[in-house]
Amino acid sequence: MKNSLYERLIFFILLIYAAINITARFVLAISYLPEIGGGMSINMMYGIVHLQQTGILYLNPEHAPFSIIQYTPYYYYFINFIVKLLPGEHSLHQIMVIHRILCLILNILYCVLISITIKKIFSGISNKIIASFGLLLFVTTPNINFERIDNLYLLFTSIALCSFLVYLISKEKNNKVNKKLIIISGIACGFALLTKQTAIWTIGLLSIWILVYERNFKLWIQYILTIAIVFIPHIIYMAWDHLGDFKLNTIDGLKNGIGVDWLRLAGSGSGGQG
Repeated sequence: MKNSLYERLIFFILLIYAAINITARFVLAISYLPEIGGGMSINMMYGIVHLQQTGILYLNPEHAPFSIIQYTPYYYYFINFIVKLLPGEHSLHQIMVIHRILCLILNILYCVLISITIKKIFSGISNKIIASFGLLLFVTTPNINFERIDNLYLLFTSIALCSFLVYLISKEKNNKVNKKLIIISGIACGFALLTKQTAIWTIGLLSIWILVYERNFKLWIQYILTIAIVFIPHIIYMAWDHLGDFKLNTIDGLKNGIGVDWLRLAGSGSGGQG
């Protein structure tokens, strides 16, 4: 399909914008600013450095030094592995730069993945429109996850959702269940959950689709087992001897945001005043 003048114009405007964005993000990544655009680098850097120095990520947040790591552990171990691959000793600033550049690379990867999947699903859309969408996705996401673990989480989530969408399209065309795509989606969901607890929503939504819409209990069991096979051994390895602290950090540490205990406490408080 031949690209229209407007498509080419939009593409080149977004391409220039993305190039400026990448340059600015790289310059900021190597800067000495402690935290930039939507980041949580101070807390994350503490977890990364503590893991690097002690081999332990989770401590009891009720005891000194009263640290709390609110996310599941995979990103911390992932960046620790990357740092160890690089030769020589690394300063705190160098580790922060590696972390920020890694976030930038992951940001680009999941934007490219989503664009490729859209092209695969909607084959009639021109390449310029697909590329423009990918560029737009890239230039609009840094405001919320400039230097957060969300970049790795979004990459795994994108793999899971894209695999599932391709599974649905291939099933509609061929009327066959491609279990390999469900397994890929399950593996990606397992790693997404290892990176951030928010992945439970993706797992839940895909489970509802398979169970309620497709009514395929056997396929759902395969999907859940795949997630468990990925998740459980990693958690045992990464939080061994600290599983209690892992719960205190990643589950109890988020209760203020997702719990409903405050409703009960508020009710009892009101009753007491009456």
